Amino acid sequence: MTTEGGGQFASAAEQDFYAAQYWAMRRQRDGYTQPLSTGQHILHLLLTVFTAGLWLPVWIIRAARGNRVPGDPLAPMPAWPPPGHAGDKPATPGSAQPSGARRRPL
Repeated sequence: MTTEGGGQFASAAEQDFYAAQYWAMRRQRDGYTQPLSTGQHILHLLLTVFTAGLWLPVWIIRAARGNRVPGDPLAPMPAWPPPGHAGDKPATPGSAQPSGARRRPL
């Protein structure tokens, strides 16, 4: 439910709930990165030792970027704010002005 403030959630817990759902759907659609596995670190350590340190820059770059987990382009695109909450209603042209305010001609 919304409050009269416009775009507000009834509680912080409700906003956290919808935000968690939103970001889970974005990760599913867009993909994400995760750290290298232990086996990958061991492989890079061995390559660094066998190449006398020449492989170290590659290892650092790979460790910083992580493993890319591809997303699903067919997953639904999340909407924010969630349907039924203030902020998803189309604005009327004069709604942002206080009552009694005059519009300046263009």
